[in-house]
Amino acid sequence: MTMLYLLISISGREEKFLDCDFELKPLTVIMGPPRSGKSMLLRLIFNMVYAALNKLTTTNDLVAMASNYLSGKLRDGSIMLSIVNIAEDELDEFKKNPDVRTWRDKGIFLTCSNVEEPNCKVEWGYNPFHDVILIPTDVEAILRYRFVPTMAEPYAHLSQYINDLVLRGVMRNEKMLKQLPFLSEAVEQLRVDKGRIMIIEHVAGATIDVAYSSSYVNILLTLEAFMLNEYIHEGSLVLIDNIDSYLHPAMGQDKLALMLWAMVNNGVTVVLSTHDLIFLDTLRHIRIKDYNANVYKDWSEMSIVVPKPWQGCVIQSPLTSDIETYNVYRLYEKTAL
Repeated sequence: MTMLYLLISISGREEKFLDCDFELKPLTVIMGPPRSGKSMLLRLIFNMVYAALNKLTTTNDLVAMASNYLSGKLRDGSIMLSIVNIAEDELDEFKKNPDVRTWRDKGIFLTCSNVEEPNCKVEWGYNPFHDVILIPTDVEAILRYRFVPTMAEPYAHLSQYINDLVLRGVMRNEKMLKQLPFLSEAVEQLRVDKGRIMIIEHVAGATIDVAYSSSYVNILLTLEAFMLNEYIHEGSLVLIDNIDSYLHPAMGQDKLALMLWAMVNNGVTVVLSTHDLIFLDTLRHIRIKDYNANVYKDWSEMSIVVPKPWQGCVIQSPLTSDIETYNVYRLYEKTAL
């Protein structure tokens, strides 16, 4: 039986910043200390999958990342990522000989360097995903102020979904509403002001520009709308960067946890980064019946990955993970790149 693996090798001329591999499960939670490469990793994954989907050999964002990250201690180094669909007994063979020419039909491959000038190359023969979306930490600023960094594909792609949401409004998706009845709040509260071409919140008889709405509205309700409008669907890869920190533990994070499990139940692959130990516990122990939700948790489809810069990654089971393990990891003097 084949499985989806992510292999990472980020190194300088003499030492490696991050070198590890793990199975990319339907729900992969990345829990690392500050500056351990979580956001960078999600953005690299987005770009390589986005490039493959659009038949590109590189992206502007990848070149900018190579220029920024492959400097300092990583000068003259390289970034190599692979997403491959192989059997478990092939993994060691792939790690010994990761030549793209040999494994091309097994997945997507990214190589970046900054020796003479920053450059990145994406190659693929097989792409397990039909779509990809990155929900970044600063998603709220994008929604409130329509801020999109210049030439950054992850943000521009997200902006396309937001623009479509503005044009179409929130759809009433009966299938999703049956799974997660609380998604009705997005249908009822998120409206479109066609005159100003913007999303507004309609609550208690008031009409509120989302620039003045809460994080709950800008983050959670918008993600609910993405699910209802099927921007997130079977075969999608959804990358979520630490957005749970802006949500109330009992009134937002629990709904987000149910939404993530619903995505997994519907054939979506989710990679999530977080610092929040409460949210991790919510993911594992959310009381589904409290929300009349029709989703199920399958811990065999979830893994916890703790990147340890300059050392590797620790892979933990959601059933046996020791939270203290996460807390004691330190970067010491090698934190800054």
